[in-house]
Amino acid sequence: MSDAQYGQMDDRAEVLGVVQRAFDALDDGDEQTWGNLLLEDGIFSSVRDVNGARRIQTTTFGEHVARATAPNDDRVFLERMWEPTVLIDGDLAVVWTRYDFHLDGEFSHCGTDGVLLLRTDDGWRIASLAWTTEQDCEPSPLGPPPGA
Repeated sequence: MSDAQYGQMDDRAEVLGVVQRAFDALDDGDEQTWGNLLLEDGIFSSVRDVNGARRIQTTTFGEHVARATAPNDDRVFLERMWEPTVLIDGDLAVVWTRYDFHLDGEFSHCGTDGVLLLRTDDGWRIASLAWTTEQDCEPSPLGPPPGA
């Protein structure tokens, strides 16, 4: 294995770590963690089927983080990913993965996440996160979440 491949394996672990910490921060409601993981001008995008019509929703990272970290929001979020595909070219990385999402311990939805990351002087940061939202899902290979 060449040195470049070793470096890419290290980058892969770092990139996946950033994505996992972002999922964890969703439940923690930790605005500082979000700030350390997201580029300031990034955007979240989702696409879902609503009564047979495609609905696309976008929000800035700032708007999304403000909602997710609201002090009066006691909801419990859990997002899990499995079998991610990670592509890295220099300072650009993409994570493509299936996920499931649970709200207050109950299954909410599943889909595919596409996460675009850029390497900054401070490490990998999420520039954009887009996802599909599906209701009819194959069971997660991770099994039920803890406590379910």
